Amino acid sequence: VETGNFETFDLQETIIISRSGVMDNAYRVANALGVSQANVIRESSPDFYLDVSVIIGHDFEKLNTD
Repeated sequence: VETGNFETFDLQETIIISRSGVMDNAYRVANALGVSQANVIRESSPDFYLDVSVIIGHDFEKLNTD
């Protein structure tokens, strides 16, 4: 797990990014957090050694965290 800041702080809604290209993993994370599948995108990169990135938006209080 890595943490850090995104390129902007002006993100209204949380987005889930599939880094490995396996969208099922990203959709599972989105469902667990209560994020719309419309906010799941694919941005594969061999430089990332992870499946999914979660970019938390201003809607963070609505996320399922239980």
